Amino acid sequence: MTIARIIAITAVVCAATGMTTQAEAAKRTAMRIPPGHVVLEGCAYWSPLCTFMGSGPDTYSLYGFVPWSTPVTVLARKTGNVGVCGGTQVTVVSYVPNPKGSCMFR
Repeated sequence: MTIARIIAITAVVCAATGMTTQAEAAKRTAMRIPPGHVVLEGCAYWSPLCTFMGSGPDTYSLYGFVPWSTPVTVLARKTGNVGVCGGTQVTVVSYVPNPKGSCMFR
């Protein structure tokens, strides 16, 4: 391989890596999550006592309106309490539909 070809390949790889890291940095900057908040992706389900998202140790009790059995992305503020449903209580700040997600009936 000639030196010119090695330099050209190195330049392309470095440029691609630089563009990727800049794009990732832009995503992180655009999605600034305030301290004490959490972003949840998935489906909200209803139980007789509350609405919740997640399962197992990552269960969150949602306080605020979120459509049930619909894929959503939720921005919520942690309250620090343990909810009646056994998960961490969070207050819903906002939500948006997530067209890439899917829900399975529980």
